[in-house]
Amino acid sequence: DKKKRKKPKSALAVLGTKQKRGRGSGKISYDNSDAYYEDEYYSSEDRRAADDGLRHLLMSRLESFYMDCKSCWELFRNYCTQISCHTMSAGAKYEFAWTPISPEFPEAKEVICARDYCDTLFDSLELILMDTFGSDSEEILKLLYRRIFRVYAHLYCSHSPQITTNRELEDQLNNKTQKFVQFVFVNNIMMITDFLSLQPVINSLFCTK
Repeated sequence: DKKKRKKPKSALAVLGTKQKRGRGSGKISYDNSDAYYEDEYYSSEDRRAADDGLRHLLMSRLESFYMDCKSCWELFRNYCTQISCHTMSAGAKYEFAWTPISPEFPEAKEVICARDYCDTLFDSLELILMDTFGSDSEEILKLLYRRIFRVYAHLYCSHSPQITTNRELEDQLNNKTQKFVQFVFVNNIMMITDFLSLQPVINSLFCTK
């Protein structure tokens, strides 16, 4: 008998079900070896851009992810004060210092409040998106994507009271976070360790146990 050809799983399904636990660590690390670009978040434009290289792909989606993340940030900005969020953090274990994007000063780290961190990030993104020549390197673009992820991590970890009391707000945040995580995961834009600050939320969004 002929065996039926197994239909490739979508990247979303892989992210939700393909998982393994690190030996002795108790932490989940995802295996995307079966990831495909066949899901609702990937257009034909994405596939063409991927053929031109990862940098092109990152630039082609940056504006959309910038607008998604900024729209979420604006909903929480008034709650994020220098007193309530004196550092850019995601829970007690993860704190993020601001490092200038310019490669000329790689060690110039500065601990600033979450509001200043986010505002500075979005100002930087606006300037980059205004550059019609797209001169930023792949590494700088990856850094920007990691920082966008940190905004989502901060919102979930530091502003859960505002999220859990507003279902519409929670749904909007979940949807945009899921799309972003899906994209950066499948394209290996971030390291597995970068996801740890938001691991419980990611597990929930993608129905992992």
